[in-house]
Amino acid sequence: MKCFPRAVIVACVLPLVVSGCSSPAVVPPPIIEPARSPGALRPPSTPTTPTIPADAGPRPTLSVPDVAVVRMVHHRFMVDVYATDGRVAGSHGRIERAEEIVVDPQLQRLRELADDYAATGRYAVSPGYESNVVHAWIEGDVAHVVDCSRDRGELFEPDGAVVLRADDFFKLRETELVRLDGRWMVREFYTGGDLRCDPTDSR
Repeated sequence: MKCFPRAVIVACVLPLVVSGCSSPAVVPPPIIEPARSPGALRPPSTPTTPTIPADAGPRPTLSVPDVAVVRMVHHRFMVDVYATDGRVAGSHGRIERAEEIVVDPQLQRLRELADDYAATGRYAVSPGYESNVVHAWIEGDVAHVVDCSRDRGELFEPDGAVVLRADDFFKLRETELVRLDGRWMVREFYTGGDLRCDPTDSR
């Protein structure tokens, strides 16, 4: 398994934030991700404390190391939250699942995207991301998970015409989690850049 130092991820996964990296050609954003630049996804300088549902997410215990919990929450976010069929569940079908393990600002972005789909009549169909964790680490009450993932979602017009198809490649994406009241919650989802990866390197 290859581990990517944080400096590489910050400098290359977020090329629009850190100067000094050449930015590769930008591919269309995954259809189930907010169409925002990486810079727009950086945490605010004075973030507010989100309200955590009473039944939200697994709690770290002495029998389950924090890193294992972080990876589990990350997997639920990448696969379970993003698995959707807009023809059946509607544009807001994933929001209830997201509220269990996601907090603002990422939760707000998911709501805004769902509102946009509802307004346009477009709908997404996806089994969730194909997730392959490359590296996970914890710094106090903040954790990061780097994932060599593939977006398997597709976006359709109301008449069924395909707007965006699933990716045929893997690239690095990163979640940032925060520990609030003993629970790990996804706070940010960094999807900018086009740093391709090989999922077999993480196995």
